Amino acid sequence: MGSRKGRLHGALCEFFEIDKRQSSVATEIRAGITTFLTMSYILLVNPQILAQIGYPKSDVVIATAVGAGLASLVCGIFGNLPFGLAPGTGLSAYLSYGLVLAGVLSRPQAMTACFLSGAALALCALAQLSTVIMRVIPRAVKLATVVGMGLLIALIGMVSIGLVVPNEDTLVTLGDLSDYHIWLALFGLIVTGSMLFHQIKGGVLASIVLITLIVWCVDQDGPSRVLSVPHLQYGATRNIDVRPSSLSLDMLPPVLAFLFVGIFDISGVMFGLSSLAGIMEEDGHIPGSIWAFLGPALGTMVAAMAGCSPIIIHVESAAGIREGGKTGLTAVVVGLLFLLSLFFAPLFGKVPTAATAPILILVGAMMIGESQHIDWADMSQAIPAFLTSMMMPFTFSIPNGILFGVGMSATFFLTTGEFMDYLPGRLLGMKRGGKEEEEAQESRRLQTIDERSRLRLSPPAPSGKGPKGGSGSGLDHSAHYQPHMLFDEQPLTRRFSLILSKEEADEHSARDRELSSSLTGASGGSVRHAFLPAAAASRCERDGSDGEGGEEGVFAAQI
Repeated sequence: MGSRKGRLHGALCEFFEIDKRQSSVATEIRAGITTFLTMSYILLVNPQILAQIGYPKSDVVIATAVGAGLASLVCGIFGNLPFGLAPGTGLSAYLSYGLVLAGVLSRPQAMTACFLSGAALALCALAQLSTVIMRVIPRAVKLATVVGMGLLIALIGMVSIGLVVPNEDTLVTLGDLSDYHIWLALFGLIVTGSMLFHQIKGGVLASIVLITLIVWCVDQDGPSRVLSVPHLQYGATRNIDVRPSSLSLDMLPPVLAFLFVGIFDISGVMFGLSSLAGIMEEDGHIPGSIWAFLGPALGTMVAAMAGCSPIIIHVESAAGIREGGKTGLTAVVVGLLFLLSLFFAPLFGKVPTAATAPILILVGAMMIGESQHIDWADMSQAIPAFLTSMMMPFTFSIPNGILFGVGMSATFFLTTGEFMDYLPGRLLGMKRGGKEEEEAQESRRLQTIDERSRLRLSPPAPSGKGPKGGSGSGLDHSAHYQPHMLFDEQPLTRRFSLILSKEEADEHSARDRELSSSLTGASGGSVRHAFLPAAAASRCERDGSDGEGGEEGVFAAQI
């Protein structure tokens, strides 16, 4: 028995390269369970959304579990990636409220659009068109897409526990604070956040289990049964219809919306989660990345046939990665638990919202951290980014945010004259600046933000002067990759973005340091510490350090 167990352990380690990625089977299993529990809300939320268009909730549970399970297994087994995949809540809302209930498409047409978007995603991945699309979309819009999704996910978490409720006069308002479930969820948020702060292994899972047990005991609403037999009332022939006579041009925009959102979401989240897991190679390549597209594509096609919205990589996977998940075994555990949920729906379905809502809020906070990489001083980037991020939670639609962001970026591309950079110089008789003008513009931008930092953000040094006789300039918020200090006491490591690679982050950091030193040298201040708070810079002088963070970047606002 022991020998057989040892062989199984060795086979898992070899197949998933567990030892190579400095993990363990137990850690991967725990990470998979954690990821599943943070994602399990989709088994409760998705049926509520798609039931609005007439689907039986039991059918949606089955479709959700099958689609998520298949996609996660494909991504884990073939791609060896620690990602959990499941239907996107925003895409489900768009399908129900934006397509079917709005009268744009019938229910079978909407599901057919989902099916076709899955097929298109697979073709784009195989033809590497997804890379082209990601390059065409402005960086600010891609970053803002992550921010908007974070706002949407956090809003879903707050609404699910009644912390935020509808109001006829003000649209939304504070919920009924006499409901103890709200306070229990906030308690879970504090417990989870405290455990993560102290880097306690299994903290997310422990918090979910703790709140779940409390709710079961207080409400006396534990699972009455454990097993149930899944039964699908609507078959594939009733959900999709790909006959030419059933297709229409009205289906094209939804197909493109599902496709682009899938590419944006998968590309950005894949990069961020791979960075967090430490599986990205030095050249920015992610091993098995094509399966991060093919997995959702296949899962979307199967889910659509069963009556479910498109499959995406869930950013909640960060919770499992934070628990140590680094290989595809984590995704396999997630996939198996989703498939098991078909039979154990009464048990998994009883995980209360108060236990999962804190995780949604934390994930939202993690994603909103990407806003620090947007150049808010440049209106041609700030306005599209703002519209992208705000339209998502306010309209409960990811495609709306992307549409407004891309449209506004295209407009500014013309009105700012940026398009002239792409015209041949011989047609214009001149060339616009080039690298020198770009550096001059960046220098002016840094100088403006530095002055704002001096006036608004930086507390004055006790002596009235900064280190080495400088003026105690504040922290430069435009130098996104500069090391910074929390309350001038606790050093934090450099963090890079979901979108930017480590090499790009280092390049931007070096350029910002060079430009900032040229700006602060004339004032007599310390070049090294010009963008550190006064107390932090003083301590760096005492320690003889330069205040730099660690070499290893981490996922922005990591959970």
